[in-house]
Amino acid sequence: MWCVNPQCGFLDEHEPARPGVGSWKCPRCGEATFENARTATATAGTTATVEVTAIVISVWSAWARVAINTGKQAAEAKRSAAAALAGQSAYFKGSEYDAGMTAVAAAAFAIDGLYASEACPKAARDAVKARLAAQYAPDSPARHEVVREGLKEVFVTTGRVKQQWSADLKWLYSRRNPVVHSEERQEKPLSMPDGSLSTVKRENYNADAAARAVEIMLSVLAWCVVHPGTGYPETAEWATPNRRAAVENLQTWWRAAGWHPFDGPAACAGLDEAAPTFQSWLAACPLPSVFMSALRRAARR
Repeated sequence: MWCVNPQCGFLDEHEPARPGVGSWKCPRCGEATFENARTATATAGTTATVEVTAIVISVWSAWARVAINTGKQAAEAKRSAAAALAGQSAYFKGSEYDAGMTAVAAAAFAIDGLYASEACPKAARDAVKARLAAQYAPDSPARHEVVREGLKEVFVTTGRVKQQWSADLKWLYSRRNPVVHSEERQEKPLSMPDGSLSTVKRENYNADAAARAVEIMLSVLAWCVVHPGTGYPETAEWATPNRRAAVENLQTWWRAAGWHPFDGPAACAGLDEAAPTFQSWLAACPLPSVFMSALRRAARR
């Protein structure tokens, strides 16, 4: 489905084509209705012809959805393994590893995609690369450092968030890199509490690792959509439509899995320099929702 707003031109790949113009609001501009033809009748009753000259497919949001989906699958596999009869948990543990590895890698790809998106213009990326090249010469900076500094270039960050990003992205890319640049080798088996055997590599991509990776991804996205800098107009233009259309929906989707990202790395989203209480974090949460309202009511009891 296409957005009829010529200044937007948003393409929803997941909305099935429907005849004519319906009541579906564009998640990017929030004003125009969708159409699946180039000519449609606008709400005022006039006929508007829309020529699509460019389409942007957001890689970061696609990988974010993959991370959330597979993070849920890893959690379900872990629960199934715990409930399985003796000797039948190996299948579910293999599924947990497969889904967990995908979730961790996808979370890193989402942040990497954000760095390479319209949110972080090429001019900003080039400036960061030049600065880091001079700083690290003759060596090269690690990928997570390039991504982190690129995001800091275009988004407003506090000291607390900078520290959180440094630790979180270093951990996330330490898990992402062995997946992208894999090297197989024999490992000593680990004896697990349930009597089964595992390996360090498998446990690096279990459901807990998947949950942490998704929480890191969401914390970065949640911060960025509400803290665009002023140095690059493209960043603010990206942040406004993506706040509710993408990031808030992703957060809601993840919360529905039964995990609580507020207790993990994602808790830094929306915080200032002061060390917050749980109640103060609720008040400062940048993306209010029905779920957040329920949490606020519970905190006041």
